[in-house]
Amino acid sequence: MKKRIFIIADHGMAIIYFLQSDVVQTLLDAGVEVVLFTDDETKDRIAKRFGQDGLIFEGLRLKEANAYARTVLDLMTRKPDPQGRPKILIIGGGIANFTDVSKTFDGI
Repeated sequence: MKKRIFIIADHGMAIIYFLQSDVVQTLLDAGVEVVLFTDDETKDRIAKRFGQDGLIFEGLRLKEANAYARTVLDLMTRKPDPQGRPKILIIGGGIANFTDVSKTFDGI
């Protein structure tokens, strides 16, 4: 079984500084697969500059996550409960559908 490490940075500069260090190359030389998560705007440019075998770049989808959170909070706070009860938010499942937020809640 191949070892894999996940590294997350919320902006491209942190990833660039990290990639310029010896850490990633040392991991790759040891046979470890490195998965780097960063913002979507810089992901492709960083992958083009630093890409090599065993190094995978993924986007964080920050814009979609932000829109999702705003939609959920808007729906929860738009109107008070008609009977004056407190509202409780329960989100089930491990996958959110950022394309159609309402589908995320189908099972609830």
